[in-house]
Amino acid sequence: MNTGFVHAEGQYDWSAFIKGIQLLTGFNYRNFIIHPDGNSYVNPESYTDPKKKDEVLNYYSYGAFLQATKLLFDEKLKLVGSLRMDKTQYFSPRLNPRLAIVYTLAEKHNFRISYQNGYRFPTLFEGFSFVDNGGVKRLGGLRVMSEYFNVFENSYVRASQDAFIAAVNKDVNTNGLSQNDAIVKNKGLLVKSNYTYLRPEHINSLEIGYKTSLFENKLFIDADFYFNRYKDFIGQVELTRPNQGIIGQNDSTAFYVFNSTQNKRYRMWTNSTSQVSNQGASLGVTWSFYKQFQVSGNVSYASLITVSNSDALIPAFNTPKWITNFSIGNREFAKNAGFNVTWRWQDAFFWQSPLADGNIAAYSVVDAQINYRIPKALTTLKLGASNLFNKRYYQYEGGPVIGGFYYLTIVFDTYKK
Repeated sequence: MNTGFVHAEGQYDWSAFIKGIQLLTGFNYRNFIIHPDGNSYVNPESYTDPKKKDEVLNYYSYGAFLQATKLLFDEKLKLVGSLRMDKTQYFSPRLNPRLAIVYTLAEKHNFRISYQNGYRFPTLFEGFSFVDNGGVKRLGGLRVMSEYFNVFENSYVRASQDAFIAAVNKDVNTNGLSQNDAIVKNKGLLVKSNYTYLRPEHINSLEIGYKTSLFENKLFIDADFYFNRYKDFIGQVELTRPNQGIIGQNDSTAFYVFNSTQNKRYRMWTNSTSQVSNQGASLGVTWSFYKQFQVSGNVSYASLITVSNSDALIPAFNTPKWITNFSIGNREFAKNAGFNVTWRWQDAFFWQSPLADGNIAAYSVVDAQINYRIPKALTTLKLGASNLFNKRYYQYEGGPVIGGFYYLTIVFDTYKK
């Protein structure tokens, strides 16, 4: 498959024409150009006209913004406001406002707070994917892409199908019911899908932060907290569509869905039917001490905190709750020589993706580098390693095993210090 895109963007600062305020404007345009390969992307017009299976598919978007910045109270208070408009093919334009306030106290303590209301349009893969793995067909959620298959209109939630089949088998094998009687008894376990075609994801975001420099700039602290609330959160849902019958109009669909040869499984990109929220925080500290030695560390926390149990959406949050790293280094611990050592750790988490789901184990690794400068040769040598002790780990389900990476870099710079 050959895919490309055309992209253009621009920005202009109008401050020279306006006193007392900084005014920025800008725009962007992007058009994806996809040559269908028949199994990752297809041209949906080929569903009804096979001659169009090789025709190029386009997906464009464009937008513009206006941002104003004002300094008050001897530049201790900074106000930033912006308004952005975005338009993507198949969707009407959306407006995204943002407001930020930064206040500096005693020239060392910086407090910030920002609020943003924004939209995220479906990506190319979310909108147009077409992957057939045999047992499950994975489809993009745009109406133009998936309406032909009639999945959203006539399907059951896959989890309810599994519960229904298990209950029928139990009644047949344990309670002595006939298969037909067991199906009639348990058909109420089947849940008709109420999901539909993709809409833009809407977010309200609040962020609060603090930054300071203490003890003659030897200690730096940066902390923040954020909270996001989503409407129409984009994710995937597994559905089962009976090959015959219309759900709600007759009882035959329960019989068809029990027989795996009489239904098809789909994994569809769609929006949540419940409100989704996530929150997170981070703290970073850097301390400079004896003879240019520097110690730094940071920790971040992220959590998906609201997904209704009645919502079958697969959110694919794919973020560890905890990530930390700690480093120590010195740019010149000896003449012309420096070093840095970093320890990285992340928590275990559950990975979800269109191709594979699974638990990713926690891991920790050490990175190290030593460098030596040769002034007369205008050269710096860097010897280092990422994952120094070659500890094998995975970053995502279905991904490669990552081991140690070792390197020697020679930098030649004609600039003399």
